[in-house]
Amino acid sequence: MHLEKEFCDVERVGVENIWPIPLAYYKYPDDKQEEFKQAVRRAIKKVEGGKNDWQDNIWHFYQHANEHLLNDNKDEPIFEHFHTWLKSCYKDYVITLQKWDMDPNAFVTDCWVNITKKGGEQVIHTHANAFVSGTYYVRLDPGVGGIAFNNPNIMPNRPYIGCNASDMTIYNASGWMGAQKEGVLILWPGHVAHHTEKTTDGTRVSVSMNFTPEVFTAGAYRYRIAPE
Repeated sequence: MHLEKEFCDVERVGVENIWPIPLAYYKYPDDKQEEFKQAVRRAIKKVEGGKNDWQDNIWHFYQHANEHLLNDNKDEPIFEHFHTWLKSCYKDYVITLQKWDMDPNAFVTDCWVNITKKGGEQVIHTHANAFVSGTYYVRLDPGVGGIAFNNPNIMPNRPYIGCNASDMTIYNASGWMGAQKEGVLILWPGHVAHHTEKTTDGTRVSVSMNFTPEVFTAGAYRYRIAPE
């Protein structure tokens, strides 16, 4: 119940949205999407017996230690093209979009496949040791759950006032749905918590990855990351 009191007219002279979190979307070339989809299908068949189904109705491939979708399938030329494209998207995300003063080169440190069936969903999580994270959508059937990003300003020890769904904005939303689409990659800062909603029908096939800069700069010092 709202207690109505007297108010007067005010003149708002400006609003600044400080420190927004960018979700960037990149479309893989149309003439490469089907070739990549078929290569992912073949890569899954190679390791299907070792799938890690630690959540009901979600199967994970190439997510064990020392496994990597792109590095473990160098016989697939399209994966090399996709790898280069991923690094180019990363460069655009950190240098062109956000204007960070850093080396544009990065390692794709992890790359795995998720297959979500009816009833599958993922709980809220972050990607450990990831500077930037991403998900590329290989297949999206009608009824699959979407990816939702959780507002980092809402913490268990902070007061939070909810809102009606019809009044949801970037200022009061506890989460934000990403606009997932086949053939499109989403990039976001690796520390941002996210989850997937429950799939009510169909199948979602996605390729997720993490990026770590090859070089960190601190004043006069440069630290180069070396893969094992």
